[in-house]
Amino acid sequence: VAPEREGVTARVFLGNLYAGLEQFQMAERYYREALSLEPRRRQALNNLASIYVTQGIKLDEAEQLARAALAEAKPGTHDRQEHVYLETLGEVLLRQGRHKEALENFEKAETLTENGKALWLVHLYTNMAHAYEGLGRMDEAREAERRAEELRRSAGP
Repeated sequence: VAPEREGVTARVFLGNLYAGLEQFQMAERYYREALSLEPRRRQALNNLASIYVTQGIKLDEAEQLARAALAEAKPGTHDRQEHVYLETLGEVLLRQGRHKEALENFEKAETLTENGKALWLVHLYTNMAHAYEGLGRMDEAREAERRAEELRRSAGP
């Protein structure tokens, strides 16, 4: 592995660490450093978009970043993280009030997660419920919330 590539991976991991600690400025710094070395690094693109969504800032840029991460996923290869990129894009669209588009991305993400991790699916179904609510589809919103709660309970403490 080339030293530059290791440097990119380290920077993405540091960004993830700081994002987990909610030190978003430091996370942004490391994701941007990773992207300066490898501009098409999917994880850095997606995770930078994700911290913007979490903070409710730079949503137009977050949309571009999430779409870029998705575009870098290998079409037709079932990229292992494609569902994550779709979900991030859905979150951006949800924050922008674009409920129908958000829901379409959440539904695509759901189809790609045959054996998704329970906690990730809880997050996905909660986002889907918000999108359904925004569209006035309350029965479907309640069903998505029910699925999220069922998974939350089965995942344990």
